[in-house]
Amino acid sequence: MNPGSKKSTGPLVHLLGLVGVLCVGIAIAGLWGAFAPTAKAPLARVAPRTPVVAAAASQAQPAGEDRAHVAETGVVRGAGASPYPLEVGRYWVYVSEDAERGTRTEVERRIVRRESRPDQELFYFSDGTVAFRQDDKIFEMGPEGGVNVIPTGADPYIYRSQGLHIEKQVGTTDTVMIFGGQRYAHCVQVITRFRPIDQPDRDLRAYASYYARGIGLVARELWPPAADGAPSHVLTDYGPQKL
Repeated sequence: MNPGSKKSTGPLVHLLGLVGVLCVGIAIAGLWGAFAPTAKAPLARVAPRTPVVAAAASQAQPAGEDRAHVAETGVVRGAGASPYPLEVGRYWVYVSEDAERGTRTEVERRIVRRESRPDQELFYFSDGTVAFRQDDKIFEMGPEGGVNVIPTGADPYIYRSQGLHIEKQVGTTDTVMIFGGQRYAHCVQVITRFRPIDQPDRDLRAYASYYARGIGLVARELWPPAADGAPSHVLTDYGPQKL
């Protein structure tokens, strides 16, 4: 198994901007053998927070716009909806910031095809990613064998990928977040901790991803966030179909 994350505080900022394009094509022949996780181990729980409205700075946020007005825009309802809808035609557009390099890029992801198998539905993205659901998790696979796992249940998930030890767990399960002037209700927070396999646990790095129910990934930031920090990967456009 292989997700693509990088391992240093500087490159981590770059990683968070590029993790949306981590999976770019795949050799389906190895699809079923690539998902053998290491044995699960106890993981310190992320203390649940009372749902709050958290504002994240972004260049896309209208300057001087009243926060109460922002909170009324872009509300997405549906607490029962999936935090990562998989449907042909869905698209997501992200702006990624690399503070270290001073770059700003736009990345689009789109589901273009579905393939049905006896016990699995595979969804193919225009960037080559293949995603599917398995139990209470969603797996994303890339061309170089990189695997990104999005847990949606209460249990932590531990696995290895591209020389990294990776720990995933759900933090807050139903909160309201504001990113780029857009308000997202019913967000699920997924904390990812990782380190090179040959390094000790004290060297774990982390980032947080936020998935809005019925929408998908809406932002990613270093974890814990810096007081004056901003997400490095923010959703700017999305929908069930792009005309």
